[in-house]
Amino acid sequence: MREQFENLPRVKPILRLVKYSESSGGYDPLDQKSIYEKYADWLNGAWYVFQDQQKKIDGALKELELLNYHRTGNSDNAIKILKGTDK
Repeated sequence: MREQFENLPRVKPILRLVKYSESSGGYDPLDQKSIYEKYADWLNGAWYVFQDQQKKIDGALKELELLNYHRTGNSDNAIKILKGTDK
């Protein structure tokens, strides 16, 4: 998901001013005493919103999949999807 986010046109240019932190799951400025901090803050906000929207999209896709299974009468697969064991 992060790769998809980092390829967005408004995000890509800012990546040279920040670094991703695995421990925090967000972006840190390259230099703590620089103007890059505001870019890291902006990018972190965008990253969290992106993740939240992706969760909504994933939920909607799961609902569509459930509706499709319901329509075809395959309730076993619908239950697996709800439990997250469909893959």
